[in-house]
Amino acid sequence: MSFLNANFGPFEWWCDNRFIFNSTGVSACLVFGVSSRVGKPLEFHIMLQSGAVYWRVPIHALRTWPNELDHQIQRAMIWDCFSETFEVTTFDWLTSAVAVIDNGLLCHYITTIDWTASTIADQAGEVGHKCAHILTDGEGKIYALPNNKIVWQARPWANATLDKIPVQRSREWSVERSNNALDLLRRFQAPAQSENSTKEPNNNASSVIDEASRNHVESSESLINEGDNSQDTAPNA
Repeated sequence: MSFLNANFGPFEWWCDNRFIFNSTGVSACLVFGVSSRVGKPLEFHIMLQSGAVYWRVPIHALRTWPNELDHQIQRAMIWDCFSETFEVTTFDWLTSAVAVIDNGLLCHYITTIDWTASTIADQAGEVGHKCAHILTDGEGKIYALPNNKIVWQARPWANATLDKIPVQRSREWSVERSNNALDLLRRFQAPAQSENSTKEPNNNASSVIDEASRNHVESSESLINEGDNSQDTAPNA
């Protein structure tokens, strides 16, 4: 797991000169690193053929082909980065697949970036966890899009189109916060004694354990109720 910076590539791409020289045209560059900062787009570290290194070049400044077409940052990414803790993973299955995005635009898969270790990155829901698949289209523009903005053509397994994205629901899963776990916890509680039963001497250790068990059950029931009210209604991404 990486923090703030990670190795990326290297890829021989092109950079829009307006982001590094304040001039027109593009320059050949070697992309060797990526940076993730909360509230910022993905940013990349590049080296030019002159030997100059530029840090934190935004994703929409880069191209995989030497064209000067404008690329809006709002099309390159849907969300800013969720955390400084992230991982770069290239999934073998997706390298041979074709990503279908806006209006049927076909893209080539490069790699995937996924975040953790923050409230937003780890929670379910519409504004919760999103990974970012790094893609490039036929014009060389680069995108970082979540699952709910892509369908995949991976023949013979899948041959989908963008208008066939299934509606999915997202929630968090936990072993200790499930209903089955609550049933098990209840079994460990001391059974209630009837008024006619013989009272045994008080056992301080047993009382402490019983009280802790009851608190755990009550806390877990509260968490489950909150989860049922808030985490089952947002699309997965």
